[in-house]
Amino acid sequence: MLDIKITAYTVLGFATANCSIDFVWSQRQQGANSYGQLGLGHTDDKITPQKMPNLNFKPKWIGGGGGHSVFLDVYVAETGELYACGWNNNGQLGLEHQDNVTRLQKLSLPIRMQKVACGWNHTIALSVEGKLYSWGSNAFGQLGHSPCSRGSIINTPTLIEDISDREFIDTCAGLRHTHAVEACGQTWSWGACKKGQLGIGERMDIVEKPVLISTLRGIRVKKVVAGSYHSACLTECGEVFCWGSNRYGQCTLADKTESLIPVKISSESCVNKCFIDIHSGWSHVVAVVEGGIVYSWGRCDYGQLGYTELSDGDSKRYQQEPACVPNLHDLRQIACGSEHNIVISGL
Repeated sequence: MLDIKITAYTVLGFATANCSIDFVWSQRQQGANSYGQLGLGHTDDKITPQKMPNLNFKPKWIGGGGGHSVFLDVYVAETGELYACGWNNNGQLGLEHQDNVTRLQKLSLPIRMQKVACGWNHTIALSVEGKLYSWGSNAFGQLGHSPCSRGSIINTPTLIEDISDREFIDTCAGLRHTHAVEACGQTWSWGACKKGQLGIGERMDIVEKPVLISTLRGIRVKKVVAGSYHSACLTECGEVFCWGSNRYGQCTLADKTESLIPVKISSESCVNKCFIDIHSGWSHVVAVVEGGIVYSWGRCDYGQLGYTELSDGDSKRYQQEPACVPNLHDLRQIACGSEHNIVISGL
């Protein structure tokens, strides 16, 4: 099985065979091909795997947004190219127009990329030189360009100038907010902040320029993830911090109070545990500790936590206490969609 990174914000599926992305599918009840985001040349929903036609490159990273998909090809050192399809009303495909596209089209890029992430209707990419480019809707400042407004869009990959003098190693996109991690371990955020999802200590409608998360200063972060209204990060020391909405226990707090700053996960179930990876869905979090053991917490309406019994009974459809997901062995890779997860194991 190919080691391919998948970040699907909506309900999308991708399967690999012979070192390429060969199959795509979606859940019918979500209308997950309404805009052609499966790249099949039409807008019919598909709940069973469909072979992708005329795929002449080998993707390494895939991002899924509210109705668009972006593929990154990094198998040839000279490429690092992006291909996109689907919903494009805000220019989130980066194709210099706003028409929906039902087959993958190649972006015209100024530089090679190493990672791509998709929000609801915006996209961000990290170049091989550690620079950040964004495009799509900027209505909430999620692109990191100013000024922004309700109708503000950018339909071509554009360098985020305010932090262009810094080198980044990771980035992620939430519903309408964005984060990035510097090579030195500092974490930046911008976009919507009504629920404290930027971690900057206050609620704001819009933060249109990247802001350093000051409470993480001195803590070396290596990965950051985002949900609809919450965010989380993994440090080099194996710690996890969460912030933003806690409506479904995403921040592991006992009540539903939002956390405006990053809070370290220190639940009894995680004592002396060293985290090595972290992922996020719309309103749930999945983390991996040494030994390949998986923990999850947050919303559980659709079984997205991977266990059937909640600590407070079935009447409570969320779990703020991280718990071990049973029946997972020899974990190789995990990815979160909006309300589902996909795991690759060695079994």
